[in-house]
Amino acid sequence: MCRLCLKIVTVLSILMFGFACSQSSQTYSAPEKKDLGDNQFEYIDSPIYAGSEAGAFDPELGTPEAAVVKYLSSYARGDDVWKDALIPESEWDDRLKRKLAEWAEWKVHKWQLKSISFKDDNEVYLSVWAEIEIDGDVDEGQDEFELIKRNGVWIIVYPPT
Repeated sequence: MCRLCLKIVTVLSILMFGFACSQSSQTYSAPEKKDLGDNQFEYIDSPIYAGSEAGAFDPELGTPEAAVVKYLSSYARGDDVWKDALIPESEWDDRLKRKLAEWAEWKVHKWQLKSISFKDDNEVYLSVWAEIEIDGDVDEGQDEFELIKRNGVWIIVYPPT
């Protein structure tokens, strides 16, 4: 292979590797919120996330929104990264185990963050609209994730079912 061709291939390989790395560590920013009073906020222009795009979303757990997006994206991809967004497995109670058993039967197609309600500085309820598939039937609805802040990290205590 000529030297010029080798240099071009090398440069293109470096660029493609850089692009792939930047896509896998894509920074997540929560949608803008509108204050509704009483520690309740509605998301403004929240995107509808599609399960087919879930590969790009594996955010750090710095916000309640990031924890929920990490959880839903993982379910859409079919991997087990969603466990990182939950309380530690040693703390799973029967209620959470029942909810997770239901989630194991679901396929996540789309979701959108709708609103968030702060119970206090360390506990929130985040409402999400989702389209899911259960046994071949597609259904949609809105429900809440319950999250807590522990050691500066937001984690899910209970997903909706």
